[in-house]
Amino acid sequence: MILSDAGAGAGTLVMVTLYITGNLTIPALAAVAAVSGTFQAFQYPAYQAATTLLVPKERYSRASGMVQLAEAMGNLLAPVLGGIMIAVGGLGLLVAIDVVTFLFALGTLLAVRFPKPPSVKQERHPKDRSGARRRSASDTSTNAEGSSGCCSTSRRSTSSSAQ
Repeated sequence: MILSDAGAGAGTLVMVTLYITGNLTIPALAAVAAVSGTFQAFQYPAYQAATTLLVPKERYSRASGMVQLAEAMGNLLAPVLGGIMIAVGGLGLLVAIDVVTFLFALGTLLAVRFPKPPSVKQERHPKDRSGARRRSASDTSTNAEGSSGCCSTSRRSTSSSAQ
């Protein structure tokens, strides 16, 4: 996660350098955007994995909703705020704010201690050389009435409909 954020932030710093030196051209911008985009492609999966490590399982849906709300607000407000910043302070102000927010995000990532992900134990069948885990009877979930699986009907509802 830090590597993907650092790569995307480095792209911003390269764009700042090109802008300050007067060498910011469309081909250079496209090249930096391609490299930054490659790093950003790994940001969201890493972010999702970090969320599942930091949030208790019973709160996944709430955390997911909050993340989606934050992304939607960012998509809605970023163009408006970016336009205002360019109108008020020019591209330099916009880039400076981008660098500051990047440093804040990097500092936050360095400060947070992520718990170690739980290990997954694989059972090998004696005749299976691939190491693939086989589904056993203990892997199926049972509901309160004792039936297994997500799609089976409970005994209570079947017996009450027969009466």
